[in-house]
Amino acid sequence: MSGYAGIALRTVVGAVYLFQAYLALFASTPKGLAAYIEKLGFQVHTILAVGVIAINGIGGAMLVIGMWARLAASLNAAVLLLGLLTVYVRQNVLLKGTLVDAAIGRTWAGYEYVALLAAATVLLAVGGGSGGKK
Repeated sequence: MSGYAGIALRTVVGAVYLFQAYLALFASTPKGLAAYIEKLGFQVHTILAVGVIAINGIGGAMLVIGMWARLAASLNAAVLLLGLLTVYVRQNVLLKGTLVDAAIGRTWAGYEYVALLAAATVLLAVGGGSGGKK
């Protein structure tokens, strides 16, 4: 990966995680995220909600500024892959993709966004996205 490509990937992925943390804090609130996690069947839902928000927010900021990028990407990848397995695989969305019910206009999101973000995050965890520095 060339120097500028690694920096660009690290910055964009970090910004996505920062935005996810912002949405979890202010749009759905930590209480709402904890309620959703509880619906998935996890017992310590409040601790998990705070952990997800902290990992996304702090890890995203660390990716944007380039500080401990591999650690931040590894933690975010673990959270993202756990979410992929518990939400998308459990609901069998991996086989369906994106579905649109034209009668009511309701859509079900597919796995493509999450899979692409997971692949980019794993790439950063392995490579670091340091812009050519080792």
